[in-house]
Amino acid sequence: MGLHENLLRGIYAFGLEKPSVTQQRGIVPLCKGLDVIQQAQSGIGKTATFCSGVLQQVDHGVVECQALVLAPSRELAQRIETVMQALGDYLGVRVHACGQTNLRKDQHFLSRGFHVVWIKCIQEILRRFLISTCCSPPKIHVGVFSATIPLEAHEITRKFMNKPVRIHELRLEGIKQFYTIVDKEEQKLDIFCNFFENLAVAQCVIFVNTKHNLDWLTDELCSRENAVTINFVAKDDVTMLFNIQKFYDVVEALPANADEVESFLW
Repeated sequence: MGLHENLLRGIYAFGLEKPSVTQQRGIVPLCKGLDVIQQAQSGIGKTATFCSGVLQQVDHGVVECQALVLAPSRELAQRIETVMQALGDYLGVRVHACGQTNLRKDQHFLSRGFHVVWIKCIQEILRRFLISTCCSPPKIHVGVFSATIPLEAHEITRKFMNKPVRIHELRLEGIKQFYTIVDKEEQKLDIFCNFFENLAVAQCVIFVNTKHNLDWLTDELCSRENAVTINFVAKDDVTMLFNIQKFYDVVEALPANADEVESFLW
């Protein structure tokens, strides 16, 4: 695919010896400077795809912000930062994820100069602010990668993308999808464990809707000699998100004339 030698070293060191078909379809047009919209299921390498494309395009000798990555959650922004740092380890690329709890720390890091910057932003902020300001340069290079792209997002992309290459891969070949209806809530665990024992899978992700269910499920799985890793939104995260929302509310009050108000409400 014509990737930079040191980028390939980072890719191999990260454990990606051979790109999947999905990654090839996304990386090739990105490296050619084309806008890309790739919709594919989670877990098949979209992050490594656009990280490789960004690192290939960045001028590593110029220490200034050349790429801006928008993520819908803080956890995803941090994950992207980790992948980008790993893939660009031999390129000398400097990256930073903003949107942490300490704005002064973000300002300090950004003042030192970075090639790639991540911002944790909700869809509303992207829709209201960044499209009209960040995407106005005529030579901007844009990529959209997601498992779900609603119709509204497709309409937005038409305003700031130039004849994008559209890649839609919503199904994973060879992956069976099914569901089971249970009569009682307590039956779920036994049915799940039965599936897990009979399916050839080493790991899985389980979603729960309350902290109580999380604690109960963790205890039950551990009692059955299963290794469990927990990821749950804690009170500190809720407080941080609330403070960020208050900041957004202040920003939304800035428009002073009718034209600006119309663009904010669009």
